[in-house]
Amino acid sequence: MEKILLVGAGGHCKVIISIILKNGNLEIYGISDEKESLHGKNILDYKISFSEKNWCEIRKQCKKALVAFGNIDIPYQRKKIFEKLKKNHFKLPIIISKDSIIADDVKIGEGTVIMPGVVINPGTVIGKNCILNTGCIIDHDCNIGDHTHIAPGVTCSGGVLIGELCHIGTGVTIIQSINIGNETLVAAGAVVIKNIPKKSRVKGVPARHF
Repeated sequence: MEKILLVGAGGHCKVIISIILKNGNLEIYGISDEKESLHGKNILDYKISFSEKNWCEIRKQCKKALVAFGNIDIPYQRKKIFEKLKKNHFKLPIIISKDSIIADDVKIGEGTVIMPGVVINPGTVIGKNCILNTGCIIDHDCNIGDHTHIAPGVTCSGGVLIGELCHIGTGVTIIQSINIGNETLVAAGAVVIKNIPKKSRVKGVPARHF
């Protein structure tokens, strides 16, 4: 069984470990985190033992890795670590919970994680290094850019386009055929009924800039 290194120790890592164990097709090599105060501690019986300085040596024994931390804002740090792992010649697999529902023609980029309860309908394209978090619904013909985090309980109606490096907060609703530009934050609970330009921060019902 192939081994995988998880980078980032926290709640998101805990859920990823749970998915990997349930899927049963990968062995967790260990957990890497730059906070040395966490080293020696465990997440679901897996020790936090490594940091970036160890990656070159780990790569000799473990070919796969994953960005295993989430974010509460624009996910620049997730992109940075993704690119560093690629430069270290790790392969970044797609992790899909068995408790999700995904149409056969959906395209998903490397390093993306699909959490339990997610529904993705036909015609949809999901980019690289994305998080589709617990219970979100992505309807038909949507397109989600690289490094974007779709938080728990988000609903995207059909034909929604979301750019790269976006954070769509918990419980957001996006009506059909909306475009959301790159590097945009949509705050939790917002209802998006108009297109949003890049590098925006919006909240409320209906969503407005803040």
